[in-house]
Amino acid sequence: MARFTSVLLLLGTAEGASLGGQPGETFLARAGPGQGQGQGWQRHPDHAHFVAFVQEHGRAYDEGSDEYGLRFATFQERLQAVRAHNAQTDRLWSAKVNSLADWTRDELSTLRGYRHGAKPSSSSSSSSSSSPGGVGLVASLAKVHGDDVGKLPKEFTWKGRLNAMKDVQDQGACGSCWAVAASTVLRAHAELYQKDRTFSAQQIVTCAPNPQHCGGTGGCEGATAELAMDYVAKVGLVTEEEMSYEAVDGSCPTLMRVEVAAKELQSKSSSPQQKPMALPDVTVAGGGGEKFGMTGWKKLPENKVEPLMLALYEQGPVAISIAAGDDWSMYDTGIMSACSKATVINHAVVLTGYGERGRHKSWQIPTSWGSSWGEKGFLRLLRHGKEQENKYCGWDNSPEEGTACAGGPSKVWVCGSCGILYDSVVPKFSLGEGGWWSKHGGRNVTATAAAAK
Repeated sequence: MARFTSVLLLLGTAEGASLGGQPGETFLARAGPGQGQGQGWQRHPDHAHFVAFVQEHGRAYDEGSDEYGLRFATFQERLQAVRAHNAQTDRLWSAKVNSLADWTRDELSTLRGYRHGAKPSSSSSSSSSSSPGGVGLVASLAKVHGDDVGKLPKEFTWKGRLNAMKDVQDQGACGSCWAVAASTVLRAHAELYQKDRTFSAQQIVTCAPNPQHCGGTGGCEGATAELAMDYVAKVGLVTEEEMSYEAVDGSCPTLMRVEVAAKELQSKSSSPQQKPMALPDVTVAGGGGEKFGMTGWKKLPENKVEPLMLALYEQGPVAISIAAGDDWSMYDTGIMSACSKATVINHAVVLTGYGERGRHKSWQIPTSWGSSWGEKGFLRLLRHGKEQENKYCGWDNSPEEGTACAGGPSKVWVCGSCGILYDSVVPKFSLGEGGWWSKHGGRNVTATAAAAK
C-alpha cells in the first residue's frame, strides 16, 4: 500500500445525503461495465472536486483504470457523508474532506492499527474475566485517591507546555499507531523527568517482539503500547534523528534486538511477552532505558476515569487505546461525539489533556495522522461526567483488533467514551535535575489542595 501524504483539502458544507454500501459500489454500480471511463466521469458533478483532490495530494491514478473508478467512488461517498454531516444543525463537530477521502475502509482500518493476526484460539470461547461487576487483575488499584479528581482544574492540557506535543507524527500506511503513541509519550515523559529528546518510532516498529501476537503480529501489523514500553525499558531507544520513521517493518539491527540486550539484563518482573496481561506495574533494572532515565512502565486500572485523569495531571501524557470509527477519518474540528457503548478498540493514541466548555466536556487527543488532520493533528472527544464516564460501558466483541493476545478472551468489557478507559499505559522515569518537573515542581492534587487552604 502506498503511503499517502496528509495535506488537507476543504470542500465546504454543501447539502447532500450520505451514501450506503461499500466503497466503490456507489458510482461503479450506477455507471455499469465500461461506462465509468472518460466522459462518464467527467460529466459527474463531483468529478471536478475529485480532480482538484488528486492534484492537491499528488495522486497518480490513470483516469482509464479500475483504480481510478474505485478511488472516485470512495471519494464521492466520503464527500456526500461530509455534506450530510455538516448539514445537521445540532452537530458538535464539523467534517471535512481531507487526504483520507480516497482511502478504502480496509485501508482506513490499517491506518487505525487494524490487527490482522491476533485471533482468539478456538478453545477460548468464554468471555473475559473483566465483566460489568469487576475489571479483572487491576481492580484492586481502582481507588487511587479517586476523590481527588474533584480537585483537578476544570481544564488542563500538556499541549503548549511540552515540545513533545508540538508536532503530530504521520504514521502513513502502516499500522504503527501503537509505536507512534509510545514514542510520543516517552518523549513527553523524558522531557518532564529528565531532558527533552526524540524517540525513534521506527526502531519500535522494527524491533519490538510480539511472540504472543498481542494486538497483532507486530510491526506494521499491530501490537500494543505495553509491548513497546517494555522493549524500550529493556533495550533502550535511539532518537528519531538516528533512525527516522519510514512506515515499513524493516530489519532490526543486531544490537537493537531484545535477546541481545537480555544477556546483561536482570529484570525484577517476568517479561510481559510471557504473561501479557498479568503485569500492571513493571520495573526493569539495568535495562537500556536507564540511559535516559526510564525505569519501567505501568498499566493503569481498567475502566476507571479517576486514575487516568490523575495520571495525566500528576505524571504526564498517557498512551491509551480507543475505538476510532469511520467518522474520525473526516473529522475537522469540534467535539467528536460518535461513540457507542458497545465498541471495538482498534487504535492507540496519546491522551494529552481534557477540557470543559459550556455543557460539553472533552478529552484532547493527538492522533498519528499528521498535523494537517483535524485541529492541527488533535481531536477533541466527548467526555462524560466522572460517574457517567465510568458507567458508559459495553462489550468489545472483537478484542483481537485491539490489545488482546492470541488465545485471549472472546470479548472484553470496556468503559468510557469510545472505550477510552479500558487500556492506559504510562512509562516510569526517575527524576533528574533538568526535567520539567524539577523546574516547575511536582504536582500532587491532595498536597496542592491542602496548601491552598
